[in-house]
Amino acid sequence: MTSGENVMNTLKAKSHLLTSVTSINTKWDKSLSYRCISRYLKCPKSFYKQLRKRDERGTEFSEVLGETVHEAVTHTTEEGQEKAIERFVPSIPAGEKRAEFVKVAKDYIKTAVRLRTPGIVEQWKERKLKVRLEGTDFVLVSKPDEINLVKLPNGDEYLEIVDYKTGRIGASAEDQLFLAGLVVALLARLSGWVGNIKLVARSLATGEQQDWNFSRIGMKRDLEQITAIFEEIEENLVKGIGFDYNVGFNCDKLACRFDCKKFKQWDRTGRPELEASARPRSWRRFIDTRTPAYQRSGFPNRFSSSSVSHAAA
Repeated sequence: MTSGENVMNTLKAKSHLLTSVTSINTKWDKSLSYRCISRYLKCPKSFYKQLRKRDERGTEFSEVLGETVHEAVTHTTEEGQEKAIERFVPSIPAGEKRAEFVKVAKDYIKTAVRLRTPGIVEQWKERKLKVRLEGTDFVLVSKPDEINLVKLPNGDEYLEIVDYKTGRIGASAEDQLFLAGLVVALLARLSGWVGNIKLVARSLATGEQQDWNFSRIGMKRDLEQITAIFEEIEENLVKGIGFDYNVGFNCDKLACRFDCKKFKQWDRTGRPELEASARPRSWRRFIDTRTPAYQRSGFPNRFSSSSVSHAAA
């Protein structure tokens, strides 16, 4: 067995313990996925509201299309891909929209097959991974679309982590993949894997592809950033500091805007008076851009300097 096959077996062994934590219920279980982190950075209040209810499956055309394609590309046969599409078709209203949905889904799947990396000797799709951050009870979760073990003609092996997009590749793709890379790299340590990890984002709409090499040199700093996010959320929950609204154009991508009073009051000509200070857009730059929670909320400092020192770091 090669070292690459060994690390794939390690990842598979760790996945069977998982339950879905993408949607967090009433009590925070101290686990975060990229989706949860992204929501928190966009609007802490939105994140807090999500703690109190389970996410519902999307019903909009683009949301259903995304789920369909992500599931269909996990099948290697056309028959399996067709069945995946058929399972989601009832979610789309009958008529022209449904016919368009089937056509677009098939086109996207063909693009995924065309972009597939040559030399894959083992492929693992759509499985959740979790890793506990050392010295804490915080759990980081990731669900890459694919983890591939690729062998080059010279015999070298590397791990490829793939994320499929049904739209263009946005700025968030890099952040999402580096979080997945961090989880995989931490788990790979268990098997002694020190090989290269390649991060790949593929747009099924345009055929565009972007890739990055995951660097272990920056892992310590990345772990500090992630830990700081966990600590801030825990501090807000345990000490009752509260969660800020962050009203702005970022709300256009959050479903909670429909019942948010602050969003309804915003006239889009400037920042509302009670709007929270600017939030970091990337989890990888969280420490450099944040302020202590009690300052962001406008609350008096009710804690000693030592008790909030980690928030001001």
